[in-house]
Amino acid sequence: MRCVGGAAVLLLVLLVVRDSTAWYDAAREDLMDFCYTRHRLVRCGAAAGKGSWYKTDGNRCIALYMRPTTFDSALAGCRSVGGDLVSIHSERDYNNVLCYLVRASGRPVRAWVGGQRQPNGRFAWSDGSNMDFTRWKSGQPDFYRQNEKCMEMYAGRFGEWNDENCSVKKAFVCAKKV
Repeated sequence: MRCVGGAAVLLLVLLVVRDSTAWYDAAREDLMDFCYTRHRLVRCGAAAGKGSWYKTDGNRCIALYMRPTTFDSALAGCRSVGGDLVSIHSERDYNNVLCYLVRASGRPVRAWVGGQRQPNGRFAWSDGSNMDFTRWKSGQPDFYRQNEKCMEMYAGRFGEWNDENCSVKKAFVCAKKV
C-alpha cells in the first residue's frame, strides 16, 4: 500500500513538473514570436559609433556585450564608449531591451543592467535617472546573504530582474544618448 501511495505522489509530482515545463516552453515560444515577428528592432545611425547599436527610445541606443564581466567592469566599459549601463523607464523600453537580448544573443542570457542598491536599501539607476519602472521577479530583490547589490535582467525568464552579487561575471547592456 505504501508503495502505491509513493508511486501516486511521484506521478503527481511528475505531472506538475511536466505541466510547468509545458507552460514555460509555451511562454518562451510566445516571447520568441513577440520578439522576432511583432517587435521590430531599429539600428542606430553612425552617431552611435562602432558595433551593433539599436534604438530603445527616441534618444538612446543600446548594445549587448557578451564578454562576461563584473558589474563594475561593465559599468566602466559602457562609460568608456560614452554611455552607461542601460536604465529602463517604461514598458516600451523594457520590451526593446528584452527583445534585443533575445535576438542579439540567440539564447537565454543573463545581463547586467544599470540598477544598483543604494545605502538606504533601494535600487537606483547608475546613470542617475529616476527608477520609475520595475520588473522584478517575484520575491526579488531579496538581498541574499546581504551580498546582492547589482541588477541583472534574465532573457530566459522573460526579462525578469534579479538582484545579484556584483562580482559575478555576465554579459551587459550599454545605453548612450544619440
